[in-house]
Amino acid sequence: MIKCSGINVHILLRDILFYVSCQVKVDRKPTQTPTIMKDITITSLHNKVFVDVAGHIQLDYDKDADLYTIRLNGFYFRKVSGVLGNYDNEHSNDMTTSFGKNADSSDRLIKTWDIGPGRCR
Repeated sequence: MIKCSGINVHILLRDILFYVSCQVKVDRKPTQTPTIMKDITITSLHNKVFVDVAGHIQLDYDKDADLYTIRLNGFYFRKVSGVLGNYDNEHSNDMTTSFGKNADSSDRLIKTWDIGPGRCR
């Protein structure tokens, strides 16, 4: 089982890292809340952090429930891939690895999409 320490999202040429500690980094720099950048708004309330990227994507993290919620604008239908699936309502391809093959386990799927520190695919 892979332990999740956070989520890394690349959008609008920005690198947003969400940590289970409720810390957020944008382009590897710690970010205090509330923060409003050109297209990114980051806020927090109690043990929850909210990121909105120009209405394209909303990311929420609830530390107490250890729950990430990710919402994509409909524009991205059939235009994304990754550990959350392809956003095309086809369950048969939701376990597609970064190499275009079907993964036999969620651990394997996650490992193929891991960009690790200092790496990007």
